[in-house]
Amino acid sequence: MRKMLARLVKIFIGKLEPLPPWLCPSLGHLRCSSLLGPASMVSTSLDENRVAAILSANFQSWKNGETSTPMRKLAFEIDRSSQETVSEQKPLKVSIVLSRYWPHNGMETDLWVNFCGSATHAGYLVSQFDISDISYDDHVKRPMNYSKNLKAGIEALKEFLLLEKPEIVVFDGNFIPRGRSIGREVIRDMKSDLGFKLCTVVGDLHDLQPENRLDYCGEVSDLVVIFDSQTRHYANFANKEMVLVSPFIPFDERCFHGSVEKDIGLGFCGGKGRRRDVFLSFAEKCGIPTTVHFVDDKKYLTDVEFRDFLSRSRISFSNGYVGTIAGLSHSVMTGRIAESILSGSLLVYESGSQIDEYLVPYVHYIPVDNIHELVHFCRYLLKNEEIRAGMAASAYEYCLENYSSKRFWDCVTHRLFNSKK
Repeated sequence: MRKMLARLVKIFIGKLEPLPPWLCPSLGHLRCSSLLGPASMVSTSLDENRVAAILSANFQSWKNGETSTPMRKLAFEIDRSSQETVSEQKPLKVSIVLSRYWPHNGMETDLWVNFCGSATHAGYLVSQFDISDISYDDHVKRPMNYSKNLKAGIEALKEFLLLEKPEIVVFDGNFIPRGRSIGREVIRDMKSDLGFKLCTVVGDLHDLQPENRLDYCGEVSDLVVIFDSQTRHYANFANKEMVLVSPFIPFDERCFHGSVEKDIGLGFCGGKGRRRDVFLSFAEKCGIPTTVHFVDDKKYLTDVEFRDFLSRSRISFSNGYVGTIAGLSHSVMTGRIAESILSGSLLVYESGSQIDEYLVPYVHYIPVDNIHELVHFCRYLLKNEEIRAGMAASAYEYCLENYSSKRFWDCVTHRLFNSKK
């Protein structure tokens, strides 16, 4: 009966006339740009002059000190005068306890690779433990290996931590267990027995998620790293002093290189979701030289190939769209922001996230509200390499100065050992 009802509802919805973009919040990206007008196969002199004026005015304002500093520029700021106790303990031992492989393609996750690499580069003694078999027991979204014994996996983790004796454990907090994965009570007992500081990383935290992962892991953590503060989960969290809001994960900067020949105009590698396919297909139809690798089509790239792809791209597009809330588009920041900048590619990012709290729009990256603005800005910047390269270099320097992985780890260490929970 339920299946029949579901089919009838689906048929009924399918017969409804789709709403036009101006009446549907989720289709706002299709509207023409009120700033630059509609895009097409060619740009007029007026189109180019508008883009040039926007970029020039914002650059001069930033250069003259008239532009406000991004409000989260000091995200990793610490009082170094109070770090004596930490410096005496260095090099600290850090155990990275995360899932190693993506379940859909079997490749190593960016968290596994970069948390280890960046911590090592920052001078820590690093060890790693893969918890893929004792985490993420949601068999729909992220199937775990149920053939493994949960108890045996937990015992293996205990033995690993007992052997390594880390001062800091970085733990994956991007799930809430449902009975077949490791829970916070087990982690609390391990902390009590072994005496380490627990830094939990919650990769996805936004208002379209009903589960409050911050509340769950916050009860046992000494520090929780999140990447979005514009969420009710963070707003309602009582002890914000134990939360580090980071723009992105600590990427190992040594793995990126921006000196290769940039033979790709507008580049993208990732999933078609978040309306990315719509943005990119429109750009290609308008004549923008576009190279796309959609993982949905099984065009998987290794980490090295992916970074090489970004380094070859003069412009990289991405976004963090997750849906609409109360009629408003909601987006988050993604790791592609840092990856593009570290690769020497100029980032074009869809508006709606907190990116402006870390970077200066039209100076460090290009914000776009819709598919038309993507075309207008890409066409101009691909014709004006000096401006494009200057913006990319400015973003690279600004990120290394304020959001480097070394600053991230210094901040984490300070928060864990010099701040009260």
